[in-house]
Amino acid sequence: MKIDMFYNPYNLDTIIIYNGTDLMQNSRLSRYRGRRLQFWVEDIFTMLEDELNDDRYVINFTGTSSDFADLQELKMSYPKVSLNHVPVIESTNKARELKNLINSLKDAPVPSMRDTALRDKFVEEIEEEFQVTVVATMSSGKSTLINALLGIELLPSKVKSCTAKITKIKNVPGKKTFDAIGYDELGKSINSIKDADLNALEHLNQDEKIHRVSIEGEIPFIRNKQINVTIVDTPGPNSSLNETHKLHTMELIKSDDSLKPLVLYILNASQLGVDEDHHLLHAISTQMEKSGKDSKDRFIFVLNKADKFDPEKSETIEEAIQDVKAHLEKIDIQNPRIFPVSAEAAKLIMKLRQGLDLTRKEKSDHQYLMSLFLEESSMRLNTYAPLDSKKKSEIDMAAEIIRDRDEKVLHYAGMTSLAEAINGYLDKYAVPSKIFNAVNVIREQVLQLEAELDLKSKISNNQSIKQETLQIIRKIESDISKQDKIEELVKDMEKFREEIDVKILFDDINRNIFNRLNEVLKQPFSNVNRLRKEDAEASINRTVREIEKLQIDAVTDIENQIDIIIKSQIQKMFDAYQKHIKDIIAFQNREFDTSIWQLALKSPEINAEKVMKQSSFRKREEIGERYILNEDWQLEEFWKILKKIKIHQNVDYVDMKKLSEDILLSTEENIEALFEQAINFTDAKLIEFERFFREETERFNQMTLSKLEEMCDYVQKADDLEEEERRLSKSIEWIQYFLLELDKIIQVEVREDIKS
Repeated sequence: MKIDMFYNPYNLDTIIIYNGTDLMQNSRLSRYRGRRLQFWVEDIFTMLEDELNDDRYVINFTGTSSDFADLQELKMSYPKVSLNHVPVIESTNKARELKNLINSLKDAPVPSMRDTALRDKFVEEIEEEFQVTVVATMSSGKSTLINALLGIELLPSKVKSCTAKITKIKNVPGKKTFDAIGYDELGKSINSIKDADLNALEHLNQDEKIHRVSIEGEIPFIRNKQINVTIVDTPGPNSSLNETHKLHTMELIKSDDSLKPLVLYILNASQLGVDEDHHLLHAISTQMEKSGKDSKDRFIFVLNKADKFDPEKSETIEEAIQDVKAHLEKIDIQNPRIFPVSAEAAKLIMKLRQGLDLTRKEKSDHQYLMSLFLEESSMRLNTYAPLDSKKKSEIDMAAEIIRDRDEKVLHYAGMTSLAEAINGYLDKYAVPSKIFNAVNVIREQVLQLEAELDLKSKISNNQSIKQETLQIIRKIESDISKQDKIEELVKDMEKFREEIDVKILFDDINRNIFNRLNEVLKQPFSNVNRLRKEDAEASINRTVREIEKLQIDAVTDIENQIDIIIKSQIQKMFDAYQKHIKDIIAFQNREFDTSIWQLALKSPEINAEKVMKQSSFRKREEIGERYILNEDWQLEEFWKILKKIKIHQNVDYVDMKKLSEDILLSTEENIEALFEQAINFTDAKLIEFERFFREETERFNQMTLSKLEEMCDYVQKADDLEEEERRLSKSIEWIQYFLLELDKIIQVEVREDIKS
């Protein structure tokens, strides 16, 4: 049995042809129309087997090599399936081609196409920041690794945990030096440094007034220069920073955005299983368990300091990787992608290339590492990288044929493999997603403009119904001007807010947090009735740290649940409004195609995620004596985490049962207050959204009324109808040409050598 499969990651078109029938239209597979392949690829072979009632078939796949690699990887579990690849032209310039096409609109022959708002919407979508988040515990060599990726020793490696900052490094292609800005807690710039170096960053890092640091410069390993990529360096989970930084790290891991950040989790090869990484890894495990290969691909585990293994002592990289897998499997992380690297080797090579002096120890380390990687074949870390076979083969071959010893060691140290993994994720997820979103925004606007011109053209061609056209316009204007429907929708929102039991929506989180709290308290208190005072204090400190992490975990779960509640309400209400407008325009008239009127007068599409990020109800909020910029729906007072637990008993031994009860009571009070705050917070945000909804729908109404008035003037003032019809026809023809060019850019075409 032969199946022809075509997939385009830029418009999410999937076609699966069997016996002349597209299974994406007429089978269970149809539920995945318009979805990214990686969301459902894990089920494709099983579903095809069910549809064909046979487990033997051949798939001829036409698409990109990275999408084919995903099919290849999963096919290993289906030995009776044959898989062939029909390669396509893999352009890295689609974003640039789109930018050029959109920039050409400023000279468009259609005046309304020259509106800068159209180009601004495209830029907003295509240049939305994509984050590569780097997470690690202390002493994992995180800063050294980031510096190796940057190609310069910029971030301080020996950072006191109490002074570490969240640092964002934005890629600016062509900018060979780095500029840095330090911001306070309000987001105000308080220190700006041009041509920043290691000393400058150390100075910013030690400044207690600085809350976060923003750096701009070229990140050389990033292949695609057309997308906005930012590396986010987060303080470690065992950092003693204020809780907002710990929360930020957890939020990035649990992100529910449509374009989620890529996460590099750095493991210290010589210190696996430290307590401090448990909560973050638990959060990662939960995210990876979500459906879709994309949920797993966004986490890359980097086994740094792999050079610490000594082959002469029979210490092998294979065993180290297996140890990491066993460690992660204990936290239910299955089949992790693990990249062994030596960031230290890359750093030393980088310093020598820049003409920097090495210390005596660095010289010794450099000599040892060069010898280790060049002479020990088992230490060629690139050979262990879990890349697809094509990319892995290319890097392995390059490592063998290259003559420059430093370049060869960079390959052997695993850095080029890690860079390829990051670039591969950008190429497979970030770039196509940005292009898909940007093209959809432009297409929607242009199709609406085409409908407006088409409507005018039909009116010009049929002046005999001029009076009837005016009556229709006036009727639509009258219906839209009535505020009763908007008021009805607002009342529906108020009713939803009054009747919804928000507490029930948090029940699962509440139950989970208390179950985990009981587990935390069991560990130090279950087997002993009393402890020496100094032992009890040490046990309490460990327990309090665990509870703090657990509460931060709860906060991010609560925030995500608030997001779900409010996004759902936003989408529901704006969908209802759009249906209201569509119903108004659904008049019956044989002279008119109602669908053209509905498209021409359609209100803007609403993306609930963007409304929450950009809406006017994000604002600075006062909290006690300080302010925070409430950008992430943070619960304002959550960081009053846990009251200080003190031992007041003036004895040598402490009653651990009594102490456990004290801690449990204090923690329960905090968590109950947290959930109460979440309920009040959600209610307040829904009230704010009601106001926002009324303002937005009134604005949309005014936009539609302006279009109708313009249409009315057009009907009444049209003089030279023949000339006007020629002008409209040319405008429509140009718009259709533009849409064809738009489609041409995002198409995937079979390579010419394959065609022939």
